[in-house]
Amino acid sequence: MRPIARSEGLITQVVGSETLVYDRADTAARCLSAVATAVWKRCDGAHTVEMIAAAITAEVTLPAEVTAEGAVWKALAELDEH
Repeated sequence: MRPIARSEGLITQVVGSETLVYDRADTAARCLSAVATAVWKRCDGAHTVEMIAAAITAEVTLPAEVTAEGAVWKALAELDEH
């Protein structure tokens, strides 16, 4: 799977390790956590889930009980929900 993030109709602002995303379509604002931000910026259709998981381990600190791939799948589910 090579996820692709939607970028059309979004206004984004990086704030520290998080990203604020304003969706013009539903006029809602969301705050992406550091993990979701790291995942979202790699959802370009070129990176696989495994590639994203490997990349985010160098960028964010995950709890010991969470695998990088598990964190990617969770972030993708959250991004898909919104």
